[in-house]
Amino acid sequence: MTERLLDFTWRILLLSGLSVIAFAFAVPAQANLAPSCDISQGVDVLLDSDDGLECGAGTTASGANSTAIGNATTAQGDNSLAVGDRASSAADGATSVGQFA
Repeated sequence: MTERLLDFTWRILLLSGLSVIAFAFAVPAQANLAPSCDISQGVDVLLDSDDGLECGAGTTASGANSTAIGNATTAQGDNSLAVGDRASSAADGATSVGQFA
């Protein structure tokens, strides 16, 4: 009886260990939920001065040489910069820094 109990215990331990290993490989690791930076293409298909840079979830950099960094941030003017959560720069050469700026 004791031998059967030890055999059963070893089987449970082995299955538990394999389950933990399988779960560790099944769930991908993530550093954070923010997407990486992307280049917004300008009017042509070339990577040149009419492109913008978008970093964050829901960002839009539609102006030439515009940069939008932060969640739901918009840089619409040429050479504009918007940094912060929901910051917006609509005019050419505009700079907005801060939340809801």
